[in-house]
Amino acid sequence: MLRWLALCSLAFLLSSSWMACHNSPSLPTGELIILPDSPPSPERNTETTTPPDTTAPESTDASDPHEQLPPDPPSPEKLAPESVVEIIPEPQPEPQPEPLAEPLPEITPEPTPEPTPTSFTFLYIGDSQSSGTKFAQTMIDALRNPAKYCPQPRSQNNTVFSYTLVSSAARHWSEISGSSKDWLCAAALIYTNGTAPKNTDGPTICAGITNQSKSAFQRRIEVHKPNAFLIQLGANSIGFSESYVKSRIQRMLDQMPQSSLCFWVTPTYSPTSQLQNRRDMERWTREVFQQNSRVLCHILPSIDEISKQTTCNPFHTSDGIHMTTCGSQLWAQVILSKLCPLQKL
Repeated sequence: MLRWLALCSLAFLLSSSWMACHNSPSLPTGELIILPDSPPSPERNTETTTPPDTTAPESTDASDPHEQLPPDPPSPEKLAPESVVEIIPEPQPEPQPEPLAEPLPEITPEPTPEPTPTSFTFLYIGDSQSSGTKFAQTMIDALRNPAKYCPQPRSQNNTVFSYTLVSSAARHWSEISGSSKDWLCAAALIYTNGTAPKNTDGPTICAGITNQSKSAFQRRIEVHKPNAFLIQLGANSIGFSESYVKSRIQRMLDQMPQSSLCFWVTPTYSPTSQLQNRRDMERWTREVFQQNSRVLCHILPSIDEISKQTTCNPFHTSDGIHMTTCGSQLWAQVILSKLCPLQKL
């Protein structure tokens, strides 16, 4: 019995010794074992082993050199003060503002060139108020040299051809046949107001009309080739119907070259019974212009201005229709005061 107990005790001691030898860890508890990338050795046991007992005492002996890990580098806290290298970041240069772009040179706008002055060729047609009168002389001078009368003229060195006949009207100048045309072409005196060496006559201005399809007005246009007109007519149409008067005014406009510049002076004030007729003539002329598109014709009325004038006394001659020299000059000034602001001349 005692032998059996002794054998059991010896077996227990041997078994405990063997277990302690094989289960003791070779590395400190908690360290991670990193194996090399090479495949495991054939001799190495690939069976799963029991995790090491973390309660066993640490052993510094290593049974396999491959299982030893290099020691961790000492932390900065454990290094000697003189071995700690303080890394000071290099100073960064302060950002410099980008250079401002050079200012663009100031552009001075080029001055708008003044329009080149135009030169017109005027054809002036009138009745007795323009036959050798101060009105006609002033108007012709203004048409030739606008700068003498208008502050901002558009033209200079204009040419003027003037033909005026006492008692004439639009029907005489625009008719292509008939008694009105025959009467004009037979006239003994047609005033040119200095635009020709001497005054002329009807046969002269009608020369060259070889058929009955052309008016005296058209013939003057053929000869002088005007691009502007001054017409002073109307008082001698009083007594005719509205439709007749309008048709003869329209006919003169139709005979002008398209886009021509046109000024039309209507009858002025008269202290006679004709005053209302003159106002009607002014209205009819204006209405024709409003319906016309071929030629832009500007009406130049003066009844209201002359009726209030106090400069000339008397303004009219004894017939109450024709004007004195003072009245004729003043009438021209009134007409120019309306023509110049149009800024067409």
